[in-house]
Amino acid sequence: MPGSRVAFLGGLLDWHGPSKPTNESISGSAFIEQGIMHIRAITNSGGSILGYRDFSLDSLGPWTFIYGNKIQCGFRFIRPWQITDNKRFTSLSWCGYEVIQTMANQYFVDHLTKGGDPPSWLSRH
Repeated sequence: MPGSRVAFLGGLLDWHGPSKPTNESISGSAFIEQGIMHIRAITNSGGSILGYRDFSLDSLGPWTFIYGNKIQCGFRFIRPWQITDNKRFTSLSWCGYEVIQTMANQYFVDHLTKGGDPPSWLSRH
């Protein structure tokens, strides 16, 4: 993967709470978005890496994506892409530094607290 020193497969969890997330507090949460991110997606938003959680404990993992002419589970090659895959999978996207912050604001602030329609990107997966 290009930029593997500073890029990673990240995601937005359907979780919020009164304090910083912990291994225990995010237990049972689901991803609502995943994409390739730069470490600056965390550092530019004032965030930090707080720890580690093995998401397999929650039966979570990377989604299956279209990436170019192949199907991947996260970064792991599954098989070549077929035209029918367009209806089954979303494309693996690179998220700019502030994209995940914008998605979090749209989901948690605009949608959940104000009762508006869910963000259009939410139905992609």
